Amino acid sequence: MLTPSEPTSRSVVDALGIPAERVRTVPHGVEAPTPVPAGRLLEVRQRYRLGTELVLYPAITYPHKDHLTLVRAFARLAQDRPELTLVLTGGAGPAEAEVAAAVRASGAGDQVRRTGRIPWSDLDALYELASVVAVPSRFEGFGAPALEAMATGAPLVAADATALPWVVGDGGLLVPAGDEVAWAETLARLLDDPDERRRLRDAGRARAAT
Repeated sequence: MLTPSEPTSRSVVDALGIPAERVRTVPHGVEAPTPVPAGRLLEVRQRYRLGTELVLYPAITYPHKDHLTLVRAFARLAQDRPELTLVLTGGAGPAEAEVAAAVRASGAGDQVRRTGRIPWSDLDALYELASVVAVPSRFEGFGAPALEAMATGAPLVAADATALPWVVGDGGLLVPAGDEVAWAETLARLLDDPDERRRLRDAGRARAAT
């Protein structure tokens, strides 16, 4: 049996009773990103009405993806950061209405962009534009957006949950899942520290290459 991460392999052994020697971990890979032309970046920035700072989370609105923690953490920052935009890409899932309600209740709805599904070319541009990529998911068997962020050199903050720490390693910052205060503090610290963002860009690329 093949799984994409060591935590998933351990879960298969524990939950299904399959002998460990019959389970192999084969991590997902990602192609080396192609730099997005400056004109294309400007077009995407204007089309999605982005501020000069951008937090990106690409995920379908499934409950376990925990958009709610990120929206609430973002609301703690947005009032004092009018140029900060939260972009939530991905299709509508079972928690879509709940996420939309949280955005409306946040008081920061004018700074949130819920795009739905978008072309890969737009997502590539958003990764390159992102000040931070946030992955607050409470459960992942792997966590492809974390790997994609690191490969593109986007500073990454991810939940310290299930397979994400195994994928991220030292290529990003880990925050307790569901702790909106800790998420707000970590995002603010990273947004205010260009040296740390540069460090994470380099660390993420090196981690993704493994």
